[in-house]
Amino acid sequence: MRNIISNFMDFRTALKSLYLAGEVNAREFVDYVTSAGVMKRMSVKNASHCLSRLFKMRLAHRKKDRRSGKKQGKTPYLYRISDQGIRYLKWLKRQKENYEIEIPKTLTEQISELEQQLSDLKMKLYSNS
Repeated sequence: MRNIISNFMDFRTALKSLYLAGEVNAREFVDYVTSAGVMKRMSVKNASHCLSRLFKMRLAHRKKDRRSGKKQGKTPYLYRISDQGIRYLKWLKRQKENYEIEIPKTLTEQISELEQQLSDLKMKLYSNS
């Protein structure tokens, strides 16, 4: 009997893969997932279903793909992870310490760290004078 479940992906794995892949359409998502070794095989239909599910859960954004034309009455979309998706991955990482993904710092966190480093350098400069 054929294992049907092996062709489908858990939404958490799909979200992590979308985060790492960047902005992709369903075909590019399949290429990324298979080349990264997440899954051995995956159809474009299943990938489209996974990405659509992430969009319905508001964990991903989508926009019409202007690069490719309509085929068989279907509208191609480009998907990217949303802010809520990033927050969910951060929460998941806190809940499961062994969940292997590194979330980049937000721009405000980076700015506050740079301001702190700048103030430290100013203090060193003025203390040496």
